[in-house]
Amino acid sequence: MKASYYPKYHYVNRSANIARPTPLSAATNMPKHSPRIDTNDNAEYRDLYDPPRFNDNDRNYFFNLNDLELSKLKQFRIVQNKVHFILLLGYFKAKPVTLTFTWGMVKNALTHIYARYFPKARLVRKNLNKDAKSNIYQKVFSLTGFQRFSEQHQQKLLKQADLAVAIRADNKTVCDECVTYLNVSVDSSHLDKLRHLL
Repeated sequence: MKASYYPKYHYVNRSANIARPTPLSAATNMPKHSPRIDTNDNAEYRDLYDPPRFNDNDRNYFFNLNDLELSKLKQFRIVQNKVHFILLLGYFKAKPVTLTFTWGMVKNALTHIYARYFPKARLVRKNLNKDAKSNIYQKVFSLTGFQRFSEQHQQKLLKQADLAVAIRADNKTVCDECVTYLNVSVDSSHLDKLRHLL
């Protein structure tokens, strides 16, 4: 696993007793009133939410499924969803955030997965719809010990952000203070973070 895959903002999953970086990630069911960051020409945003760049060895490693993952794969009926489950799980192992991507950004990875697991299936050249992606991520979270960021978590984190603003009101400082707070205060498994915190 290459360190370059990890964005700089992260906290540790103590539930699995593994020092495994977890950056702030996008929630797929954000409230409509939530402010969003400007993603135009934002290198940090792209570094965080774009898929990691895999070479052939990376693809062989991260898209390899163990027995538990294979059993979860069988819960999908449609080949395209099976392929995207392998894709999102592999990416999540390397870079545990919910990613933003188009088919063109992941076509090499999809081609690899089709060739390895579904050689007789036709490669579907279209983006995964939002509901299917959300359903797949739920299964990925259940396998990896993550959970969605709740409103209760949000309220506690916003209070911590207010305290951080009183010290120094810049995005990075506020984000770092919130991540530190999560490291110390959250006893649950990884939380899927909100991208509007930046």
